[in-house]
Amino acid sequence: MKPLFVIAFTGHRPEKLPGGTANPNHPGRTLIKEKINSLLSQALAKYGETHQVAVIAGGAQGIDTDAAREALKLGIPYMIAIPFEGQSRRWETEARERYQKMCRLANPEIAKALAINGERVRQGAVYISEGGSFAGFIGAVIFAITGLGLGWVNSAADYSRYL
Repeated sequence: MKPLFVIAFTGHRPEKLPGGTANPNHPGRTLIKEKINSLLSQALAKYGETHQVAVIAGGAQGIDTDAAREALKLGIPYMIAIPFEGQSRRWETEARERYQKMCRLANPEIAKALAINGERVRQGAVYISEGGSFAGFIGAVIFAITGLGLGWVNSAADYSRYL
């Protein structure tokens, strides 16, 4: 069996996506799905001959389900990382039916292969993007500036040397 090359997806929920809607055919969602498809196609082209490319999708509505559907279109096996039993209980009927179909089509062999091979996640390959507030951004900028020695105290000390 080829070694695994696993790509994991999790992301924004429908109300946070362009259009703020669960409509999977919204132009903004279509653009995101095209980008996911492009990334998966690139992975297949680069690693497909030497590795078994697989996808892990978070299982929630939005980016997670979009990634699983795009993997299915490209013939890439995927598994669903279900966060808790009955997570789709409060979803609309149509979304719940899509989720159940997605779970039925998932490939449980990926999870077994990960466990058998003792696969580990390379920390450098993990990218997490969480939306933040403007105040948080300003705080981070000030923290970075201070960490680089460009804070007010250092500026005042440098200025005082020339007096």
